[in-house]
Amino acid sequence: MLQVIIVLPASLLKRFIRVALNLENLKGVISQLNVFNNNYSCWSVDESIFYTYFQLPLEAFTNKPTWIIDPIDGTMNFVHSNPLVVTSIGLAINKKLVLGIIHAPIIGHMYTGITGKGAFMNGERIRVSGIKKLKEALVIMEISVGGNERKKNSCLANIEMLSEKAHAIRCPGPAALDIAWVGGGSADAYFHSGFHCWDMAAGIVIVREAGGVVHSVNGGQADLMSRGILVAATEELALELSKSIDVYSVEPEYPLPCPV
Repeated sequence: MLQVIIVLPASLLKRFIRVALNLENLKGVISQLNVFNNNYSCWSVDESIFYTYFQLPLEAFTNKPTWIIDPIDGTMNFVHSNPLVVTSIGLAINKKLVLGIIHAPIIGHMYTGITGKGAFMNGERIRVSGIKKLKEALVIMEISVGGNERKKNSCLANIEMLSEKAHAIRCPGPAALDIAWVGGGSADAYFHSGFHCWDMAAGIVIVREAGGVVHSVNGGQADLMSRGILVAATEELALELSKSIDVYSVEPEYPLPCPV
């Protein structure tokens, strides 16, 4: 039996399904709706569409083949009609990521990767840039907003650091597309702390298959459930960047290590 992790802000659930699945009639698509962390909705879908079911909580993550899906990554972009919105789909078997798909339908980009088979954008093979020095790198990060002062201060510290050390900084979002851009050579590195497995699962496969490296934000072993990641075109760039980052620490979302 397959497992699926699907997360979407509750207010966007029906709107997304209309857009992404192009269905006029929602009857039979949503068979179950549950509240997750008060802000997010998780649902199981009709077997005729996905041939699987949704399972929560994350503690139920097992060695079974598990689809990790973010239907709308870039929710703020979506709300504000920004075209940088993606659907991100990862597949883990024995808790190891083996497949990633990141689809940005509005801009017409489809990134794919299968372990051992390479990474592609719209069917064309992609590779990372090969940049090794931070001073030559375009680095993507996320700007924090809201009431978390520690996270905002860490963000500001990293902007200041990168403005002095990097060739360029960009903060486009969404996270999955940011990671895919590193795989496609459109950016040289990306890091973030405080997001979730569904934001990074697909991108991890794509970056690795494109020749890039994946680490924790502090430069250690990447973990799918750690809520943080650093991806880069080269090991040298990853090492230099990880030593320079002000790390915003968060608790993992799964009780056991899930190295990737």
